[in-house]
Amino acid sequence: NEVLSKWRNWRSGLSYYDKELDAVLVGALDDCVVENGKYIPADYKTRGFDIKEGGESFYQNQLNCYSFLLEANNFSQPNFAYLIYFIPREVKGSGMVQFSVEVKKVGTSTETALKTFRAAVHLLRKPMPESHSECQFCSWGRNVAAV
Repeated sequence: NEVLSKWRNWRSGLSYYDKELDAVLVGALDDCVVENGKYIPADYKTRGFDIKEGGESFYQNQLNCYSFLLEANNFSQPNFAYLIYFIPREVKGSGMVQFSVEVKKVGTSTETALKTFRAAVHLLRKPMPESHSECQFCSWGRNVAAV
């Protein structure tokens, strides 16, 4: 599908321009299921281990944004998305990998996505804070910059 091919590319994916902030939110969907006229974002994840209960919370913001982007582009969405986990179970001698597949339905919030996007834009436009000697992230950043 030509539309989905565009949506899978971050350069031509779904986007939302916030005129008030003069900022753009862009997302690249892995897949999209159309069911009863509703567009349901689907995201693929590969894990080296079984998924843990509540693990989908790590992807909540991403899925919220996909639902928001669909809605902002006039595609009706049902306020949920699918996370599709591929978990390797066996590697055969020929190099073929056997996966189990688990699908999780995750509720989404377009309102939360918009609030998070706007908060991120405001934060990124503030001056960068000074580095702190006891901050692990500051230390990591200094080490990366030195390489």
